[in-house]
Amino acid sequence: MAAQAGPSTLHSPSKPSTARVPFSPPKRTTGGSLKGKERALEDSTYPGAITYRHVLGNGNSGAASPLRVISHIDIDAAYASFEMVRLGLDPTVPMAVQQWNGLIAVNYPARAYGITRHEPPSEALKKCPHIVFIHVATYRNGDSEPGYWDDAKPETHKVSLDPYRRESLKILKIFNEHCPIVEKASIDESFLDLTLPVRAKLLARYPYLATLPEGADLDTPLPTPKEMGVTVDWEKVGNLIPINGQKKEVKEVSAEAEEEGEGEGKEEGTSKSAEPVAEEKEVETLEEPHLTWSDVALSIGAEIVATCRNAVHERLGYTCSAGIAPNKMLAKLCSAWKKPNAQTILRHACTPAFLSPMSFQKIRNLGGKLGTQVKEAYGAETVGELKEVELSELQSKLGDDSGTWVWEIIRGLDFSEVEPKTQVKSMLSSKNFRPSISRYSEVCHWINILATELHLRLAEAREQSPGLWPKTITFTHRSPTYVIRSHQTPFPYTSNLSIAYITKFGDKLLRIAIGAGEKLREIKEDSKIGPYSNIQLSFSGLERSEGGQRGIEGFFSAAAAGRANEGAGRVKREGTSEAQGDDVKGKRRKMDDNDDGTPASAINDADDAEITLASTPPPPSRSPTPPLPDLPTYTCPTCRNTLTLPSSAIDSLRPSFDASAAALLLQREKDEHADWHFAREMVEKDRKKSFGGTVKGGAGGKGKSEKGVKGKGGEKAEGKKGKGQQSLMSFFG
Repeated sequence: MAAQAGPSTLHSPSKPSTARVPFSPPKRTTGGSLKGKERALEDSTYPGAITYRHVLGNGNSGAASPLRVISHIDIDAAYASFEMVRLGLDPTVPMAVQQWNGLIAVNYPARAYGITRHEPPSEALKKCPHIVFIHVATYRNGDSEPGYWDDAKPETHKVSLDPYRRESLKILKIFNEHCPIVEKASIDESFLDLTLPVRAKLLARYPYLATLPEGADLDTPLPTPKEMGVTVDWEKVGNLIPINGQKKEVKEVSAEAEEEGEGEGKEEGTSKSAEPVAEEKEVETLEEPHLTWSDVALSIGAEIVATCRNAVHERLGYTCSAGIAPNKMLAKLCSAWKKPNAQTILRHACTPAFLSPMSFQKIRNLGGKLGTQVKEAYGAETVGELKEVELSELQSKLGDDSGTWVWEIIRGLDFSEVEPKTQVKSMLSSKNFRPSISRYSEVCHWINILATELHLRLAEAREQSPGLWPKTITFTHRSPTYVIRSHQTPFPYTSNLSIAYITKFGDKLLRIAIGAGEKLREIKEDSKIGPYSNIQLSFSGLERSEGGQRGIEGFFSAAAAGRANEGAGRVKREGTSEAQGDDVKGKRRKMDDNDDGTPASAINDADDAEITLASTPPPPSRSPTPPLPDLPTYTCPTCRNTLTLPSSAIDSLRPSFDASAAALLLQREKDEHADWHFAREMVEKDRKKSFGGTVKGGAGGKGKSEKGVKGKGGEKAEGKKGKGQQSLMSFFG
């Protein structure tokens, strides 16, 4: 179909613009410049000559390598499979995972009855009276972990995907055993860059490729597989998409057969759309292409994928479907070609016929507004129709970058990298409400449940990555009219992470959101706020302490903080009067409890930033036993605090006194005090970077910020504060 002539609906003909195109194409890191149609796939010889450089060069040659092998692996009916294995159900039993009054996962035996996702359980029962329903795990207020409750209801419980995330991590671990570069795309799907292990197997299997022939250089083309007598038995490695494109078998994959998306459906806003399935059409019979080294590489990649899939099934009990292709986009498309428990290989030469009858709007990033505008502009429906539009025309309508990307992607060219997500950067817990909630007690109820989910996820992440900690906690609320507002505050480290600790910050941000301020005492459980149709609690800026340094928990453990603060509070500070000490104690009491007797952890003043980094236990009561003679002391040259042995250490010296043991105990106190100073400097440096102010001066002594705000004793000494910024001194009690 030819491109439509006439003015475009995308922009004014006299002023080309990309302002109305809501899309930024993925950043190209490889692939080189594109002029004309040099990389068009109509040429069956694509991807061109494969040279010794491609098999002997360093690295994996980037995303433009003709020997690139990418796989997309998808767990079949993931959530249903996870639950069936957990319950030990027979694989032939029809089963569906239920979320409230909808189905979010349906296993293949149930699909045979025509049951689909998102339909009500009552309708599914009409189609299959013996189907088994399992409701997804939920959080309820007061429990530290999600569970499977008989009385779960959306008014009081929140859906949890944590059990599925745990299984996903187990699967990811198996993939990493067989492939060095793995990208987790969602709970149930991953991309594997198999280029390096494939090249290693290629050289081991065909050692003559590892040596340059006499007179050849790295840019000399490899001898063809046919010349070397190399063949591939495709039936042993998977389903091969034929040169003519998709055939009748594709009809067994429907839009409803697609796997469930990650997250709690509507609450977390992450659902996975169905992959494209082309209609069966009469196609021209084409001659089978000659075997290339790219094809051989794909066959070796298919062998590795089969090993991965078998390992997942044997060790965890789950079946997978996979696609093996030269890039991520093609691998994802062909992984749905035959399901379940199968794998499909797409060769370069077969790509045009595979893509041409497909709706281009089914390609990832070509749906939505961009796809609609392209469709309206050119009157095209399929990839084949859109391919008739010239590159220059696409660039004039969509802009150079977007136009080039569209031109490439419909020809099967995708230069995006497989990017391992080595560390979690953020965590989100969200809840939708229908109808909206508008009472203070209701919001507090849900903040506690959201904090429970964040607590579990952060604790589990810290087990995998010790030292991981978020910089910021954010409370977001949405009104029924979709007005969205967010409030955030630093999330200081504590060695005693608890649900209550997270809830305290959520409550603080809630009060900021409703503008409580000085009217704190007027807030009652039935006070009207909001209304809110959605609330979220999230962590951001998660980072680990750098290798080679002690973890931040080592600096701020309860024992270290307790001893350091005990020493600072127990001894008389130079230049600090008793009156100042009483004033500090008064400030502590005000922070611990409000005037009405409500604990500060439940309700803090919206402007109060005095939140301690870690709980500091009170000094143990002294024994009336007379003090031992010659107890050593130490005066810190930085903060001028005099350190003495804590009572527990003194008790260990009784009944006999050992001076060397006393010196060793004091040295331990000195080391911990030095660690405290070092950790304090780290946090000051980080806050200076974030907020533009830092505190100078020793612990407990006089300090002055770079912005000129002074402080004495235990009072706040802070720089210029932005909204929601806390006093640095409050981090250290």
